[in-house]
Amino acid sequence: MAPLNHDLDPNDIFISEETEAILTFAEIANDFCDWVEIGPEDYEDEIYSALNLLSSLYQQVLQLPEVEPRYEDLDLLGLHHREAPEIVQRFDNLPFHSYQSIIAPLTNKEQVPERRDIRLDIKDIYLEIREGLNLYTEGKRTSAVFYWTSSFAFQWGRNVVDAQKALHAFLAKT
Repeated sequence: MAPLNHDLDPNDIFISEETEAILTFAEIANDFCDWVEIGPEDYEDEIYSALNLLSSLYQQVLQLPEVEPRYEDLDLLGLHHREAPEIVQRFDNLPFHSYQSIIAPLTNKEQVPERRDIRLDIKDIYLEIREGLNLYTEGKRTSAVFYWTSSFAFQWGRNVVDAQKALHAFLAKT
C-alpha cells in the first residue's frame, strides 16, 4: 500500500477544513482501493473490513465541499459500466453474494424487493472511487471532489447503504 502524495506546500502550516476533508477522503479512498485491489491480510475479517471502509467512505464524503468541476477532466459516463470480472471474482469468498433491497424506501406503494449482489455493489463502488482517485493523483483535485460527490449522489451512495445493510444483517445473524 503506497501512501498518497497530496502535494501540499510544506511551508503552509494552516490547512482549511475543506482541504482537510478532501485529504481525509482521499486517504480513505486510497485505503478502500488498496483493499479491493490487494485484498485483506486475513480473509476472516473480510466482512468487518468491508463495513469499516464503506462506513468511512460514506461518512467522509458528506464532509466534502461543493465544487465546480473542470468538465474537460471528467469522463461523465464513468467507469461503472465496466464489467471488471477480476473485481467481482475478488469477492467470491464472501460468505454470501445475493441479498434483497427495496428500490424506493420513501414510497407508500407496495414494492417487490430487488435482488442484489454484494460483489457487484463493491465493484461499482470501487470503479467510481477509483476514477476520482485517478483524477486526484493526477493533480485534478477539484474534478476529483466533484466526481466523488456527484457519483455518490447518483451511483455509489445507494450501493454503499445497501451493502452495509446486507453486511450488518449477516453479522447480526451469526
